[in-house]
Amino acid sequence: MPDSTKYFQSWAGYDVPLKPAKEITLEQTRELEAWYEAEYVNGMLVRFDKYLHQEKEWSDRYEYWPETGKLKKRIMTKTNGEIVEQHFDRI
Repeated sequence: MPDSTKYFQSWAGYDVPLKPAKEITLEQTRELEAWYEAEYVNGMLVRFDKYLHQEKEWSDRYEYWPETGKLKKRIMTKTNGEIVEQHFDRI
Protein backbone atom coordinates (compact mmCIF):
# COMPACT_ATOMS: atom_id res chain seq x y z
CA MET A 1 0.00 0.00 0.00
CA PRO A 2 1.30 3.46 -0.81
CA ASP A 3 2.07 5.93 1.97
CA SER A 4 0.90 8.79 -0.20
CA THR A 5 -0.46 9.65 -3.63
CA LYS A 6 0.39 13.00 -5.20
CA TYR A 7 -0.49 14.72 -8.46
CA PHE A 8 1.77 16.68 -10.80
CA GLN A 9 1.64 18.76 -13.97
CA SER A 10 4.88 17.38 -15.37
CA TRP A 11 8.20 15.67 -14.72
CA ALA A 12 11.77 16.92 -15.02
CA GLY A 13 14.76 15.40 -16.79
CA TYR A 14 15.24 11.90 -18.03
CA ASP A 15 16.62 10.27 -14.90
CA VAL A 16 15.12 6.99 -13.74
CA PRO A 17 13.04 6.97 -11.68
CA LEU A 18 11.31 9.96 -13.24
CA LYS A 19 11.22 13.16 -11.17
CA PRO A 20 7.67 14.52 -10.73
CA ALA A 21 7.43 18.32 -11.01
CA LYS A 22 4.89 21.06 -10.28
CA GLU A 23 2.66 19.42 -7.66
CA ILE A 24 -1.08 20.07 -7.98
CA THR A 25 -4.23 18.97 -6.16
CA LEU A 26 -6.55 16.17 -7.22
CA GLU A 27 -9.20 18.80 -7.97
CA GLN A 28 -6.84 20.59 -10.36
CA THR A 29 -6.37 17.40 -12.41
CA ARG A 30 -9.99 17.67 -13.54
CA GLU A 31 -9.17 20.94 -15.31
CA LEU A 32 -6.10 19.65 -17.16
CA GLU A 33 -5.79 17.77 -20.42
CA ALA A 34 -2.70 15.89 -19.17
CA TRP A 35 -1.38 15.25 -15.65
CA TYR A 36 0.54 12.68 -13.60
CA GLU A 37 -0.21 10.58 -10.53
CA ALA A 38 2.62 9.40 -8.27
CA GLU A 39 2.57 6.87 -5.43
CA TYR A 40 5.21 6.79 -2.72
CA VAL A 41 6.19 4.14 -0.18
CA ASN A 42 8.63 5.18 2.55
CA GLY A 43 9.28 8.36 0.59
CA MET A 44 10.32 6.48 -2.56
CA LEU A 45 8.46 6.76 -5.85
CA VAL A 46 6.93 3.35 -6.69
CA ARG A 47 4.44 4.30 -9.42
CA PHE A 48 4.22 7.19 -11.88
CA ASP A 49 1.28 7.30 -14.33
CA LYS A 50 0.42 9.77 -17.07
CA TYR A 51 -3.23 10.62 -17.66
CA LEU A 52 -4.52 12.18 -20.85
CA HIS A 53 -8.17 13.28 -21.09
CA GLN A 54 -8.75 11.57 -17.71
CA GLU A 55 -7.62 8.18 -19.09
CA LYS A 56 -4.36 6.45 -18.16
CA GLU A 57 -1.89 6.93 -21.02
CA TRP A 58 1.17 5.07 -19.69
CA SER A 59 2.66 3.84 -16.43
CA ASP A 60 6.03 3.36 -14.75
CA ARG A 61 6.51 1.07 -11.74
CA TYR A 62 9.68 1.04 -9.66
CA GLU A 63 11.23 -1.54 -7.33
CA TYR A 64 14.25 -0.85 -5.11
CA TRP A 65 17.04 -2.95 -3.60
CA PRO A 66 16.17 -3.24 0.12
CA GLU A 67 19.80 -3.04 1.27
CA THR A 68 20.65 0.18 -0.57
CA GLY A 69 17.38 1.80 -1.65
CA LYS A 70 18.78 2.03 -5.17
CA LEU A 71 16.59 1.27 -8.15
CA LYS A 72 16.29 -2.46 -8.87
CA LYS A 73 13.65 -2.58 -11.61
CA ARG A 74 11.58 -0.29 -13.82
CA ILE A 75 8.44 -1.73 -15.40
CA MET A 76 7.04 0.47 -18.15
CA THR A 77 3.57 -0.03 -19.60
CA LYS A 78 3.54 1.96 -22.82
CA THR A 79 0.57 3.64 -24.48
CA ASN A 80 0.10 0.67 -26.81
CA GLY A 81 0.05 -1.77 -23.85
CA GLU A 82 3.56 -3.10 -24.45
CA ILE A 83 5.39 -3.87 -21.20
CA VAL A 84 9.14 -3.25 -20.99
CA GLU A 85 11.33 -4.09 -17.99
CA GLN A 86 14.68 -2.57 -17.12
CA HIS A 87 16.86 -4.19 -14.45
CA PHE A 88 19.56 -2.36 -12.48
CA ASP A 89 22.59 -3.58 -10.54
CA ARG A 90 22.76 -3.36 -6.76
CA ILE A 91 25.75 -1.05 -6.86
